[in-house]
Amino acid sequence: MVHIDCESEGVTVDGVDARVDVTLASDFFSLSPGSCELNFTGCSSHTTSFRERWL
Repeated sequence: MVHIDCESEGVTVDGVDARVDVTLASDFFSLSPGSCELNFTGCSSHTTSFRERWL
């Protein structure tokens, strides 16, 4: 499982810190409210979820 924390710009893969795999070209993006379309490359399956950080 890949977990991306846009607030802290942290990334973990299966619970292991993966910040070394984040490059200057990495883009921590925001999502607008409502439906969003995400595109993935280089993977055979994925599940996504989003949790608003401001409650």
